[in-house]
Amino acid sequence: MPIAVRASSGHTKEIQIPLEPTKIFPGLDLRTAVELQGAYHVTSPTRLGSILRDGLVPGGMEGKRMMNYFGVFPPWDMRNRSTRTRSPLIGEPFMLIVYVPPVELTRFGAGLSRGGDILVPLTIPPEEIREIWIARNCRSQPDERGIGRWVLTRPYKIFSKQLSNEIVTSSDFKVLAIPGKIATRDQVIDDAVQLINRFPAPPIGDLNDLKSLKEDVEVLKSKGGSLPLEDEIRSRVVMKLAIYHNPTKSGVLGYPNRKCPCCLSESASILALCLECHSEFWSAGRYEKTNPENAAPKSRWNRDKIRSCAREARRRAQEAFDNMPKEEEILIEEEDRNFEEQMKEDEERQKRQERE
Repeated sequence: MPIAVRASSGHTKEIQIPLEPTKIFPGLDLRTAVELQGAYHVTSPTRLGSILRDGLVPGGMEGKRMMNYFGVFPPWDMRNRSTRTRSPLIGEPFMLIVYVPPVELTRFGAGLSRGGDILVPLTIPPEEIREIWIARNCRSQPDERGIGRWVLTRPYKIFSKQLSNEIVTSSDFKVLAIPGKIATRDQVIDDAVQLINRFPAPPIGDLNDLKSLKEDVEVLKSKGGSLPLEDEIRSRVVMKLAIYHNPTKSGVLGYPNRKCPCCLSESASILALCLECHSEFWSAGRYEKTNPENAAPKSRWNRDKIRSCAREARRRAQEAFDNMPKEEEILIEEEDRNFEEQMKEDEERQKRQERE
């Protein structure tokens, strides 16, 4: 009788004999998930936009694989024998590393392979992603057994929900050095003219900013040629475009988009780089909520309503006391006297115990 042997993981969906993932490997229980260091998925940087939009889909948007694969150690950790060994794709010297807490993966049918990897047969929504890195300089290094393995080095964190509160007015290509497009002189002038035409009125808009913006635009119009990223006038104009930017569409995961200082397109505010031109953002500070001068801070409590309710309760209590029968009033007075006498006795007893 012939015997067919199949691997327990790595299957594609285009197979003649359907497989049930939960019967191939043991499930990841909550107790084990808590003890694991993490869950790291490695993929191509070109997938970043679709991952933030659609989540981690088994096999990518093509859907050829049956499961998502996660290593329990970061790819730059020598203990990682799965996601760390992935070779760099042709023409892509960078790899994307997505971190999801193992505890969250238990809700999506996660299991453990014999090699110690976490396998997830369901799509993981983008809301479950906690951190994303991009790593470069993949090169082969021998492990303790002398086997050459690809290692992802110099990880650079590019995703955090806390980044949405950062004020980004400049960007460059110094860290990752991924080539990208830069807005032309005409694009900078056009965006600046649009801002001038819809410049917000005070106190939101600063009239000094509007004046200097008009002057800088005239200087840009008087010159020709390319406009380098480090140009001083361009930097001043782009800074105002970034500060006064009003997003025109909903951002990733509900966070507002920001203006990329490099290509001037709208980019996700929870990323440290632009999805369009790959430039790296530099923060100039953080937004803070402030109250106008001499304005009382707002409270979530309606103090006038609280005072009126207290006065009304006091009035009703006095009215009920005035209409109380004489017998009940006498009983209440006796109970008050008994309570006061009991309190005095307790105080005297405590004093005697302290002296003893």
